[in-house]
Amino acid sequence: MSITSVPLYSTLLAMAATFLALSLLVQVFQELYKYMTSSRSRAYKNALIDFLGPHAEQLFRPGVIPDLQVRGPFQFLRRRPTGHLAPMDKDDLLVALERTAAPWLQRAISALRLEASIQKASAEPSPAFRALLDQLTASVPGSPGHATALDVKQFLDEWIPAPAAKFDATAVQLALRQRFLPSVVRAQESFTQLSKNFDHAYRRRNLRQTVIFGFLLAFFSQQPLVEIYRAAKKVPLDQAVAAAQQAQAIYQQESTRDTSLVRTPEQLAKVGKELTGILAQPDSVVGTPWSDLTVGKLGEHATSLSYLFGCALTALLIAFGAPLWNDLTGAILRLYQGPTQQRPRENAS
Repeated sequence: MSITSVPLYSTLLAMAATFLALSLLVQVFQELYKYMTSSRSRAYKNALIDFLGPHAEQLFRPGVIPDLQVRGPFQFLRRRPTGHLAPMDKDDLLVALERTAAPWLQRAISALRLEASIQKASAEPSPAFRALLDQLTASVPGSPGHATALDVKQFLDEWIPAPAAKFDATAVQLALRQRFLPSVVRAQESFTQLSKNFDHAYRRRNLRQTVIFGFLLAFFSQQPLVEIYRAAKKVPLDQAVAAAQQAQAIYQQESTRDTSLVRTPEQLAKVGKELTGILAQPDSVVGTPWSDLTVGKLGEHATSLSYLFGCALTALLIAFGAPLWNDLTGAILRLYQGPTQQRPRENAS
């Protein structure tokens, strides 16, 4: 049987359109879930802790970093009032890590940063920096941070041995990081690898979520793979073509939108309604029309290994992703339409 024969072609096209619509619907569920739970921020937190160690946990403690903003559960609570929403860029991350240091270290880093901005490559320390050295020397024994003040003062004395000595504030700042804040140095030197680790971990999390949401969608909508196939065999050609074109139109809208803009639940619900419109019509391309779904059957399906296995296969195919199903749907459309468009030319000759 030729692939361009109507029964086989309509079956393949109906199945491709179904999985394209299901894949897009799962994407809507995932986006809504991410909006509610801030899963990207949580994945970034885990990547930071894995890469930098327990020290990175201080970034997410309430009241420690005033300019790191992380949304809480369901996005209704912001654990930081202002600032950057994780993940951060390199400079923001370094500044945030520096602010987890002891107060005297923070003051020394701020003073060195100011020195670097007002001096040339080499110059005498400013009066403000000299005042910081005096304050370090005057730290009272037994006061909070006294030991840190002595360590910082001893370190700076190695770089400024005499009152009239000149120094490079940028070099001193780098040396101070290496001495007291090795995690900051590692983040600075290996930020590219940290970003790769985060991207890899986030992709794995998304794939895991896609499989889970795909299985739940197949289970509750009663769409194991065998039912989708049986229904696809009965779909008329014109209906399969219409469903494929409608699903591809929605995919095109999704692929061209600005992904940096977070959509509201209302906007997500609108896209979901368009997708379910493909799957809920009386002669639906899926196995069981969504209007005929019954809760009573779910109890029977939950104990059926063949049904659960079929839902798992549906979830696996959904996990291939909407881009693949869109390409496959387009290829099947072109496969049939190509010879059809060439027939008038052949007859004319």
